[in-house]
Amino acid sequence: MRIRTLLLKVALGILAVGTVAFMIFILPNIKELMQAVIPNMAILQPLTQAGLAGTGICFIYILFQTFKLILNIDRNEAFSESTIKCLKNIRNSGYVMTGIYVLLMPIIYLIAEFDDAPGLILFGAFFVFVAAVIVAFADVLNKLFANALAYKKENDLTI
Repeated sequence: MRIRTLLLKVALGILAVGTVAFMIFILPNIKELMQAVIPNMAILQPLTQAGLAGTGICFIYILFQTFKLILNIDRNEAFSESTIKCLKNIRNSGYVMTGIYVLLMPIIYLIAEFDDAPGLILFGAFFVFVAAVIVAFADVLNKLFANALAYKKENDLTI
């Protein structure tokens, strides 16, 4: 079990490093990329940067909460209040990410319209879908773990 959780921790670390690298090296250059694609819509550039920075921060927070969840599993405290709190935080952060991506969809539409690339809209919809799946999965796990914790507390009281 320790090897599996170690593998998950390493994967989370790689995702976190990749996200931070994106936010440091690529996100500042988004302005120039958008200037080349849609030069006459300067107001959209900072909005896009802010949206991508917001989703990056939410994603890093989700990774941190997932790391805490794995630590709970390592300590054999999978069915605890801390785990339920982590899952609620993941769900709420997923809601924020979904909302940001939905708000960015009109910008993606404008870029796709300008560049004549209708597949770009599907690409944007994919991110909305992934964020919504994170929300649904965290919510289902939250309810499952909450029920298991209630059964565990009930069993502790009967013994």
